[in-house]
Amino acid sequence: MTAMTIGADLVMPKLGLTMTEGTLARWAIAPGALFAAGDTIAVVETDKIAYDVEAPGTGTLAEILVGEGETVAVGTPIARWLASDGPTVAPREATQTPPAPPTATPSVIASAGATGTGDRIIATPYARRLARDAGLDLAAVTAANGRRIRAADIEVALARRAEARTQSALAPAGAPNAAPPSAAGFAFYGVDVRVDRLAGLLEEIDSGMPDLQPSPIHFVALAAARVLEAAGGTIGLQHEGRAARHLPPETTRRLSTIVAADRAEVEAESGTATLIVSDAAGAAFLGRAPTGRGATLGVGALTSVFRPDAEGRPVLCSEISLVLTVSEASTLSDASGFLSRVRTFLESPLVLLAS
Repeated sequence: MTAMTIGADLVMPKLGLTMTEGTLARWAIAPGALFAAGDTIAVVETDKIAYDVEAPGTGTLAEILVGEGETVAVGTPIARWLASDGPTVAPREATQTPPAPPTATPSVIASAGATGTGDRIIATPYARRLARDAGLDLAAVTAANGRRIRAADIEVALARRAEARTQSALAPAGAPNAAPPSAAGFAFYGVDVRVDRLAGLLEEIDSGMPDLQPSPIHFVALAAARVLEAAGGTIGLQHEGRAARHLPPETTRRLSTIVAADRAEVEAESGTATLIVSDAAGAAFLGRAPTGRGATLGVGALTSVFRPDAEGRPVLCSEISLVLTVSEASTLSDASGFLSRVRTFLESPLVLLAS
């Protein structure tokens, strides 16, 4: 039929001779969303199959009548939709005469047996699919109805698993079998460094030594290496979108060897600190979570900003942002002091080169 915006009900489909009810496992779209004929609107599950309820025509989902996890009888309206102007197909009406069996599609899954500790685990096909995709053992899932595991039970189990992992990550450092720290297990230190002298020095080097072409990150690497040298620490270097490079101690004593090592394809190895640079103009900094006992120092792009001088007048300055991320297991004991000393070297680049 054509033109006219009309309202109609979507009903719980009858998918087999013995089906009397179905469970609304998931809504694929929200009320107010537009859809085209054939789009999946919802997923219905029974004891034997999972079935995608497809849109009978082009329109808008006006109202959801049955929530996720609810079980209703065949023919019960589960939602209302509004058909858009243009060719549509009338929605399928509820009937006691079963339609042709659903064709085999990726959304229709045959029921398969699963075993836990010798007992058969009873679950709907859709629940099995969700558990498999999430790497969840069905033996760890409890059926709310005491009989068969459904999609809603999988969601509850996944939420509990996520909560357990979070609690494990928040456990004190050194706790037995403690998981790697989450974001709450890190300390963050940030500072904006004024690098007017460094910017001027880079211009002079570009003019006098055009083959060297160092960048601010190489000075940061040199400064970090100087600070870590006494403690025997090492550094790595990683540009956004590129593989990390380990910088052996013998390459971090001079600016030229750092530049050469950065250009070489050297595989990353663990070190005390891994510098990470954002090459994109305008990016303040680029953060990464450190692994093992390391730390990461995010180095932002060189930017020009206005800062007040001693008399309060705006002056154009060159700055880079540094953000140090340290894990609870890091061997970088004095993180704040490390960042402060790196900052001092960058503010006085000639002292850094002469040290």
